[in-house]
Amino acid sequence: MSASFSRARIVTDIASVTDYPADELKDDTVLTDIGLDSLRMMELIEDWRADGASVDYYELVTHPTLGEWVTLLRAGDQR
Repeated sequence: MSASFSRARIVTDIASVTDYPADELKDDTVLTDIGLDSLRMMELIEDWRADGASVDYYELVTHPTLGEWVTLLRAGDQR
């Protein structure tokens, strides 16, 4: 069963793996600037794929802001 990838869920997941305050994450936040490294990114991707996301590492690493991730994950949620 596919989970919905709301902005709130994505923000919560990112805040959880980076220990960065969720309320400080803005659409223009560059996620690597707040401590999101490749290992944590892969952890998120695995969790999101398990919930039905259609996204890969290359897509996320080449679109480094929170706003871009929300767009990618929500677009994948529509597929």
